[in-house]
Amino acid sequence: MPAVVVLLATTLIYHSVLANHPENTHRVLMLFSYHPEFVTSQTILNGVKDGLSDLNVQIDVEYMDAKRHGSEESIRLFDTWFMHKMVKREPYDLVIASDDNALRYIQEKQAALFSSIPVVFTCINNTDLVASAGKNNLITGVVEQTSIDETINLAKSLQPDLSTIITIADNSMSGLSDLKKFNQVVSQKHNDLDKIVISLGDYSWDELQHYIANLPAEGYAILHLTAFEDKNKKVLNSRDAIHLLSMNALVPVYTLRENFVRAGALGGHVIDFHTQGATAGHMAANILKGTPVQDINVIKESPNRVMINYSLLDRFNINTKLLPKNTILVNKPNGFIVKYRTGIIILSIFMMLLIFILLVLAWKNYIRSHISKKINTMLESLDSGVVLIDADARLAGFNKRFYDLLKIDETTLSTGRELSDLISVLKDITLDSDTHKLSEFESICSANQCAKPFRTTIKTELKTALELRCNAVKGGGLVTSFTDITETHLLSEQLSYQARHDALTGLINRREFEHILHELIITSTYSEQTHVMCYLDLDQFKLINDTCGHQAGDELLRQLSKQLLATIRQSDTLARLGGDEFGLLLAFCSLEQAVNIAEKIREAVEAFRFLWEGNVFTVGVSIGVVLIEKTDVKTVLSAADAACYSAKDRGRNQVYVYSDDDLSILQRHDHMQWAARLRQTLDDDQFVLYQHSIEPIKPMQVDRQRYEILLRIQDEQGNVSPPSQFLSAAERFDLAMLVDQFVLRKTLEWLAADPLHTKKLAMCTINLSGQTVANEKSSENIITLFSETRVDPGLICFEITETAAISNLPNAISLINELKGLGCHFALDDFGSGLSSFGYLKTLPVDYLKIDGSFVRDISNDEVDYAMVKNINEIGKIMGLNTIAEYVENERVLSQLRGIGVDFVQGYFLSKPEMLIN
Repeated sequence: MPAVVVLLATTLIYHSVLANHPENTHRVLMLFSYHPEFVTSQTILNGVKDGLSDLNVQIDVEYMDAKRHGSEESIRLFDTWFMHKMVKREPYDLVIASDDNALRYIQEKQAALFSSIPVVFTCINNTDLVASAGKNNLITGVVEQTSIDETINLAKSLQPDLSTIITIADNSMSGLSDLKKFNQVVSQKHNDLDKIVISLGDYSWDELQHYIANLPAEGYAILHLTAFEDKNKKVLNSRDAIHLLSMNALVPVYTLRENFVRAGALGGHVIDFHTQGATAGHMAANILKGTPVQDINVIKESPNRVMINYSLLDRFNINTKLLPKNTILVNKPNGFIVKYRTGIIILSIFMMLLIFILLVLAWKNYIRSHISKKINTMLESLDSGVVLIDADARLAGFNKRFYDLLKIDETTLSTGRELSDLISVLKDITLDSDTHKLSEFESICSANQCAKPFRTTIKTELKTALELRCNAVKGGGLVTSFTDITETHLLSEQLSYQARHDALTGLINRREFEHILHELIITSTYSEQTHVMCYLDLDQFKLINDTCGHQAGDELLRQLSKQLLATIRQSDTLARLGGDEFGLLLAFCSLEQAVNIAEKIREAVEAFRFLWEGNVFTVGVSIGVVLIEKTDVKTVLSAADAACYSAKDRGRNQVYVYSDDDLSILQRHDHMQWAARLRQTLDDDQFVLYQHSIEPIKPMQVDRQRYEILLRIQDEQGNVSPPSQFLSAAERFDLAMLVDQFVLRKTLEWLAADPLHTKKLAMCTINLSGQTVANEKSSENIITLFSETRVDPGLICFEITETAAISNLPNAISLINELKGLGCHFALDDFGSGLSSFGYLKTLPVDYLKIDGSFVRDISNDEVDYAMVKNINEIGKIMGLNTIAEYVENERVLSQLRGIGVDFVQGYFLSKPEMLIN
């Protein structure tokens, strides 16, 4: 009997549990970092519920309230309370974490509370936290990716005069994360803007209010990041914080979050928190339906959108036409005009149509009453087309020749019509370039003033040229004639066109370009208007010319010219200056506008794809921008050319603005002078060679000499110039390979002349430039020199820089292998200065690592430099390479290198360079 009672009780309990928790009910815990009244909490929760709506889900919601209670004691109390609650609850099927603190806490408690339970996160903006979560096979989610770059671009488009962006963030994790991203975005993509960073950790709300109230009204914008707690730990909610900023600043306030726009910010590329929550809900639903967590990738692109506070557009004089497509407008009033806009438009159209019909009827009656048969008979006898205009500027008569020339029907224009009708017909058939001549003609006729005969030529869409003449008639009125001069005009235009245009592209040529530039220089002399010139030089054009031939190069220039014309404004002037170089004149254009136009051109060229014989090629363009000031054509062209080369020097495919005191421009002029001197020095065979000793750090059984060959230039007064002054010029003007050949030839000839010296020599190192490494014929030339001088290749160690090797990796490997086959050795110079040193080291068959001197010089004072040198030495030893440390300048550095175990050292502490060959 007792057993039956127990069985019955167990069955009742079991069915009671099933009734309260059906089989298809999923238990989900959602943990928020903040409190229920936080501005985004309810929006995110609603989104999550929408994403889980097709499942039977029971959601338990907990709030950490970390923003208001972030002290260690508060966190401890929450942890105790939360652990107590979780222990008493049934296990959850899934956990959803909203914001950084919640996810971090769940990761910490995963083993204790949520073992083997899937976790979905949303609104996480800490990249380190996302990375750690992504390594866990039970965690996935959607990242809260703020659109700082897009919001700054929005500010630029709405504020063309924007020069300074002020960002405000607090010291919270979100604030510091936002600020880090802001600094990266501005430095990489918006270095044309000045930035001011305001940390609430240094300001009180009152101090911040006073600061922004005194900002200038133009050229500034504020970007509000995560900023709620000031230096006094006073916290303002989002509405109060935005209200304080927008009410006190004379400049727009931009934000990254939707609720802040509604609270009073102007707008931004904002985070859609409902969609954030819904996306996490959909991911959770898929997991609950059986999809493994590891099969659901973390979503790293936030569903952000452009939102603008309509009520602030007038305040900051922002034209709604500047707003991006699909912009969401909030706080927009529905006034009478907005509400009944459609009806008003329809009524206006109807009234305009009615007025037009009445005018047409009136004109018809007027025309019938002013027909003159006598005038028509006289006009028909003339060879030119004639129109008579009376003293009231009305059309008083025509001849048939007029209708024939203009190819129009007689009903199109008739006696009694107004002058504007004639002008309208003429404008319809006249090319746009000549409409200004018709405007001048209309002005003369409307005033009925033609003190002297008026004469001009207009070109029509009918491919004809008409000479238009106008003469006054006694008693009032005008006689206007139209004469066909097409044949004469075409011949004249053809000759003029050929003299002014480039035959290949159809663009104006250099001569015409300089003529227009001269006119703009004169204009800038007598007015405050600004004009700008851009110098465009294609990147990688020579590669296409050399690979596919000049026919392909010509076709590329033709296609690219059309692309450039489609990109610039109608008022701009584009010319081909020669080869693959173009000139662009931007009349009545500010320097800032010119930079924007140049950047659009650069992007258009970069996106252009050239198809030739089944192959697709891309090119870039380096653009120099210079303000046209009170000077001369030669100076402007030289400045633009210098700016263009500065763009190339900075990596090509860039826009660079000329400045008189720009160091890179001055450096280019300096390089040009050095290039001329280098050519003369090479012609005269006047370089000077030095040797600088390389010493073993530990005594060796057989002590033989090791040294590096150094290059100098000595002038007639005995002044010696180090390579740092002229090697950059040699690289820029393609002289480095010739310099290398000189050094190698002179060194080998010197060694060949002194056999006794070579017996004492262990190694002579000679530097090779990037140009020599890149040239496929370098190994052949070097082998020839060895053959001619009969010097043992085993005595020579070639030094190549890490940058030169990586930039020309296939050629570098080929060169090293061929010369090592002769017995030569190789050292990788300046090792450690590049970004990928260790990654490429395994592919380069070198014998020595020469540690970059910038690390060696300060190892006795800098722990990071010491660690770098130690690390490089250890890697070298693992790979069986000898290491050489340069820039050894005192005993302490030498002692530490000895402790690290470096093989060889070089520096002024050990010896100074000695002249080898003059």
